[in-house]
Amino acid sequence: MKEIALVAQTDGKKAKVKLDKKDECSKCGMCMFPKGAKSTEITAINKVNAGVGDKVTIVTQGKTKSLGIVLVFLVPLLLKVAG
Repeated sequence: MKEIALVAQTDGKKAKVKLDKKDECSKCGMCMFPKGAKSTEITAINKVNAGVGDKVTIVTQGKTKSLGIVLVFLVPLLLKVAG
């Protein structure tokens, strides 16, 4: 998944980026937005040497997507079977 983010802080090879919540985010549940938040900050690897105030594209890796699928679908299924 690709998202546009704003660089809020840099620290060597890492950067804190601010992601704004979109309407689609409330349906998916894979993002780590705090409940009721309109934006969140995450730490990302700064491969392009972006500076504070730069807009960057954040790409999540497949592992994150797979973990989201497990948490959203598999865990409730296992709890239902156990119950």
